[in-house]
Amino acid sequence: KDYGKAVRLFHLAADQGHPRAQACLGDCYRFGEGTPEDHVKAVHYYRFAADQGVSEAQACLGTCYRLGEGIPEDLVKAAQYCRLAADQGHARAQAYLGQCYRFGKGTPVDHVKAVHYFHRAVDKGHSGAQACLGECYRFGTGTPEDHAKAVRYYRLSADQCDAGGQHNYAQFLSFGRGLPQDDIEATRYYRLAADQGYIYAQRCLGQCYHFGHGTPEDHAKASHYYRLAADQ
Repeated sequence: KDYGKAVRLFHLAADQGHPRAQACLGDCYRFGEGTPEDHVKAVHYYRFAADQGVSEAQACLGTCYRLGEGIPEDLVKAAQYCRLAADQGHARAQAYLGQCYRFGKGTPVDHVKAVHYFHRAVDKGHSGAQACLGECYRFGTGTPEDHAKAVRYYRLSADQCDAGGQHNYAQFLSFGRGLPQDDIEATRYYRLAADQGYIYAQRCLGQCYHFGHGTPEDHAKASHYYRLAADQ
């Protein structure tokens, strides 16, 4: 791979107004690939591409506004650009827009719209949206409570290695909600999430070892996972 040569070629095309080259050049400046990292220039090129309707650039510009990368943080504009991308079918933007409506980040709180955008992202296999949709069905947020559907979406997310999905699926296994109780399998999913640094799973896995739920009692391992959680 020759990222430096790629940047030169992207510049030639971007300077002629090619929107996808502008979006790629934004990535190069944002992540320092083939050129020094420069978030201001990244935003500059993302905006050119976003204004020409490139959904990936719209989503990335939304992320820059959300994180304050190369531009002052602005959650309203973050949501606006992600909506442009989401309405073109961009899964990551749909998942983020679901979170915007769920928690009122740059938009009014609207749980029904949150579920709508989570569903759209889930249809494209987005693991984070699967975990969020599981939460909505678990607590009846924006949709009727349905533990069987919560389990379904948590499992989909868990099987894509989403730590939140693994932890929440483990909880349902542990308490037998929406599926038969299985402490051994619950412990396995807690461990998968804990090994990704998920603090809540580390605490739960510590409890599994502490009390011998789904695994032999082991106070040394319990202390290990409690400490990992505490250190966060």
